[in-house]
Amino acid sequence: MTSTPWDFRYRGVLFGVLYGCAFGFGFFLQSALGGSFKPTYAILAKQFGDIGIQTGAWFAVAACFIGFTIRWWGASYLTSGVVWSGDVVTGGVEVAGPFRFVRNPLYLGNLFIALGIGLIGPPAVTVLVVLFNLVFIYRLIAIEENFLTQTQGQPYLAYRAAVPRLMPRLRPAFLQPAGRPPAIIDGFIGEIFTLGFALGLTAIALWSWRAPDYVLMDEIFVGGLALQFVLRRLFQPAAAPA
Repeated sequence: MTSTPWDFRYRGVLFGVLYGCAFGFGFFLQSALGGSFKPTYAILAKQFGDIGIQTGAWFAVAACFIGFTIRWWGASYLTSGVVWSGDVVTGGVEVAGPFRFVRNPLYLGNLFIALGIGLIGPPAVTVLVVLFNLVFIYRLIAIEENFLTQTQGQPYLAYRAAVPRLMPRLRPAFLQPAGRPPAIIDGFIGEIFTLGFALGLTAIALWSWRAPDYVLMDEIFVGGLALQFVLRRLFQPAAAPA
């Protein structure tokens, strides 16, 4: 068994770096192309006037809330100890909750969040945010799939054949296992930082939808990240299974 790759171990930090690179290089590329620096949602909806532009901002908010909800649902079954472990860990093949529809619900949630955040930047930023996230997510999925194939063998291969990687099934592949209630509070505590993204975009949709206030959004996100850090230590959420 090989050790956990460094990019998986530091995936939380690397996601932040990817967002920073996508926005920094995206604005540079947008300037080089001579395009508009308005948010992508504003460009797409400008023909509908202010109502259309503000509706576009709320579409970005909705994408972030969908991503947060999917991640919360998945984290409630994995437990935050598994979600935030530096190593690839598993207590078995998970077939409850959202894992009956899609193998990687948390990464699916990441893509919705990436779309929402990307839409508040100009088109070059939107494309790079989604593209960088997608590439890195597939890298992380490859690491996890290799680990699960080695440790779980045929049960995981059968699960992989029944449940798609990122495009959810319309119907669950399995019945919900009895006696598997989700750890809702633990899942929520582990996902407060993603809620911070959604609330940051909500602030933009309410007060700065014509020209997004990135500073306010970042402040709300950092506040959510700090709150998650404190609550995880106060409530000692579930640890990853051996």
